[in-house]
Amino acid sequence: MSALGNIAEVSTLVCDKVQVPNGTGSAGEVLESDGSGGIRWGSGAGPNHVNNPMTSNLQLNGNDIINPGSFKGSGFSFQQSILDDLPGVLSVEGTIYTMKIVNGSFGKKAYQQNLNNSAGGFPTQEAVFFNGGAPITGPTMLSEGSGTLSVGGAPIASKPGDQTGSTDLCVYDPSNCRGTLAGSEYFAFWLQDTLPGVSGAYGVDPVKGNLLVECDYEAVFGSSVGNEIVIKLEHSGGSNPGTGVPGATIATYTIDDRSSDRGTIAGSASKMIIAIDPSNNVSVGDAFAVTASVPASSARGCDVKLNATYTWIPSP
Repeated sequence: MSALGNIAEVSTLVCDKVQVPNGTGSAGEVLESDGSGGIRWGSGAGPNHVNNPMTSNLQLNGNDIINPGSFKGSGFSFQQSILDDLPGVLSVEGTIYTMKIVNGSFGKKAYQQNLNNSAGGFPTQEAVFFNGGAPITGPTMLSEGSGTLSVGGAPIASKPGDQTGSTDLCVYDPSNCRGTLAGSEYFAFWLQDTLPGVSGAYGVDPVKGNLLVECDYEAVFGSSVGNEIVIKLEHSGGSNPGTGVPGATIATYTIDDRSSDRGTIAGSASKMIIAIDPSNNVSVGDAFAVTASVPASSARGCDVKLNATYTWIPSP
C-alpha cells in the first residue's frame, strides 16, 4: 500500500461496509464518480463499479435502516420485537441489548395475556439492558400476597399477578415467568425457555443455572402467646407451557418456621436452588412458589403479608 497526500492505493481492499457522505446506498445502486473527484451512490453501469448487492431496502417495522443501529423516521421504538443490540449498547454477538417493555409480547406463552401497561407500576416502559431474555440487573420476577390464615388451614401464596379482563396485571415480570394459572390468578415463578440457560423440552431437559428465592413477611396475630407461622418454597415439575398448569410436586422446602409470644411476627428467609445439580431434579419449565401457613401447633391464626423475589442466575 502506498499513500500520497489523501490518496491511498491498495492492491486488494476488503471491508464490511462502504459509506459515502450521502449514505450507504439503496437497492441496485453502485458507487460512481460524482464528476468532481469524489464518489457517490448512483445508477451508473460498467465493469469497474462497486455493486450494492441488496435487492430491496433493509427495513425494520417499515422503517429503512440507513446505518448500523440507526433507523429512518422519527418516533421509532422497539416494543419487545427483537433480540439484538440497539444504538449505543455494548453487545457480544447481539446478546446484550436494550429493550422497552410495552405489552410483554416477547416470549409470551399461550396462557399469558399482554401486560397491563396503563395501571401504573410495571411496566414503566423505560428501556433497560437485557441479556438473552432477562434483565442484566436486579431480580427476574417479584410477587406479593396477603390474606387471613387459619390454624391448620390452606396456605397463602405470594402471587406474581392476576388476569384482569384481557390483560395481565403483574408486580414485576419482564421475562414472562409467571405461571401456575388457577382461575385468573398466577401463583408461581416458572423457569421459562425465554431465560438464558433454559432451553429444551418442558419437564424433561435440565437447566444451566441456579435460582435464588428470597422473601419477607409480616404476620399479625392480634394476641400474644403461642403464635407460629411457617414459610415454604414449593417446587413442581412437568409444567405445561400451553395451559399454565404445573405438574406434580417435586420438593417442598421449609425456609422459615418461627414461633413467638408476640402479637406480630416479621421476618425474612431465602433459599438457593442449585439447579445445575442433577440431584435437585430441576428441569425446563419447573415451577417455584413461596407460601405462608399457620400450623396446628399455633394458638391462633393471623393476617399475613408475603413478598417474594426470584432471581435466575445462568451458569457459565
